[in-house]
Amino acid sequence: MFFTFPEDASWHAEQQAVKFGVEIGEYRGAVRVPRRVFQRLLPERPTPERCVEAYYLQRTRFESIAERKLRQRQLTEDGNVEISGRDLRLMPCPVIDELGILASSLDLDPDQDFA
Repeated sequence: MFFTFPEDASWHAEQQAVKFGVEIGEYRGAVRVPRRVFQRLLPERPTPERCVEAYYLQRTRFESIAERKLRQRQLTEDGNVEISGRDLRLMPCPVIDELGILASSLDLDPDQDFA
């Protein structure tokens, strides 16, 4: 199964959530991440702008969660996906350093002295 995530994430005031699209085969749906989920991710008040920014900073994580929920057919009544705080706890964030490099992607010798 090949999932596609269009570049369409945005804030939806009526749902108080970041919403982004997902496509797989003939299926076209939406993934919602409510503001309350971002309260766990952000050190400050989750404004709409901060929520969208946080989505993009952890986009891969949100897309992976959406894929898992779609594979397990965990859909909302309207046939879409909603990501909860529990989903985030089940899929922890990989460690990313201040340069935005995924720590596990580095092939470093742990015994090498970098000083």
